[in-house]
Amino acid sequence: MRAPDPPRSIRRSRLDEREEWIKRNAAQARRVLLDPVACAELLALLGIDDSDQRRERRLAEARRDLASMELQWKLAEDEVWKP
Repeated sequence: MRAPDPPRSIRRSRLDEREEWIKRNAAQARRVLLDPVACAELLALLGIDDSDQRRERRLAEARRDLASMELQWKLAEDEVWKP
């Protein structure tokens, strides 16, 4: 024997709660995906983007930035430690 269905008002209340939960989570997901890093990571996890090419470009850019910072640091160090 099957349990009786809940009253219509309870079913509507549960449906409203579920719809509200979906709206809240969709809004939160939209906010997170505004971050390009998070969006790229999600696309990579889903296998949708050309992550290898992007990764190589990001690594090359990071290497250039580090080389530039190292040069600036050495120039500053030379300036400070001049005899």
